[in-house]
Amino acid sequence: MSTYAASVDSAASSVLLAEIQVGVLARSFLIALIVLTPLWILLRRRVLGRDTDTVVERDESEEPRVPRLEDVIAAVPAAAAAATAEGSATLEVPFEATIDGAGADRSTIDVLVRDALRRSGVVVAAEIDASDGRTLELRPAAVGREQRTHRERHE
Repeated sequence: MSTYAASVDSAASSVLLAEIQVGVLARSFLIALIVLTPLWILLRRRVLGRDTDTVVERDESEEPRVPRLEDVIAAVPAAAAAATAEGSATLEVPFEATIDGAGADRSTIDVLVRDALRRSGVVVAAEIDASDGRTLELRPAAVGREQRTHRERHE
């Protein structure tokens, strides 16, 4: 009987050990589920949020809230041509503008616009500030050079 009792004890201990392992495995699974579920939900929201941003097409008829500096600089050649033809022209420059979709500060806007004006052969003769931007009065740069040359000759 001792062999039989030993085999029964061995079988009972194996069953008991299996039950303990199942319990530990179930608890570990529940803990992992509790810890990982909020992370999974957060990650899913982020991924779905990105997908909806890329899928939604922007209506091209909508005006952007903040003007694009690229549009202002694109208007410089036409203003320069008008200033050359008529003697003067105006250009509206907003205080707030975006460059490639990112906001730009006033000094950057001013430097880029003045560089585009210089390259187009016009200078700023006057500036009129408004609440949302400035109006620049443009004159051909050649007029300024001719006046300077004339003044230097007579000195």
